[in-house]
Amino acid sequence: SIIIGHTSFNLRSNRTALLIRKDNGEAESFIGFSPIPRQIGIVPRPIKAGETHHVEELLNYRLSKMFPTPGEYQIQAVFYNEDKQKAFSNTVTIEILAPEGLNKDAYDFINQSSIAGMFFTGSSRLKEQEKLWKRFLLNYSETVYADYVTLF
Repeated sequence: SIIIGHTSFNLRSNRTALLIRKDNGEAESFIGFSPIPRQIGIVPRPIKAGETHHVEELLNYRLSKMFPTPGEYQIQAVFYNEDKQKAFSNTVTIEILAPEGLNKDAYDFINQSSIAGMFFTGSSRLKEQEKLWKRFLLNYSETVYADYVTLF
C-alpha cells in the first residue's frame, strides 16, 4: 500500500508522535514537543517502500512525563499525514539513569525553579529565565544538564 506523506518529519510539526514503552511493557503516546509549535508547510507525496529520511532533534520538553522514573524505555516515532495514515520509525532503546552527586544537585535546582517544566525550552518570562540560567551555569557548568542551557 502506498502512504502519502512528507519529509517534514520533526517533533515540532505536531504530525509526529512518540510511542514510549516502559520496561514493564506499558506504552504511552506523546505529541506536542514544544510550547510553541512551528507552522510547517507540508507537500504531500508518495513515500516509496524502503525510503529513508534522517532527522536529528533535541528532545527537551515534557521529559519528566515521558520518562518519569529511571529504567529502560523503547521509543518509536509515529508520523501522520493529512489523511491520518501513519508510518513508523525504527525503535530505539534508551536507559534513564537517576542523577547522582553534582548532577543530582543540578536536577534538584531545575525542579525547584518556578519554570521547571520549561527550564530548557524557554518561557514567556525571558529576563527572569536568563538570570536563572546564569545562576545555573555558575554552579552546575560541569553537569550533564549544562549543555542544554542556552543563553541568548
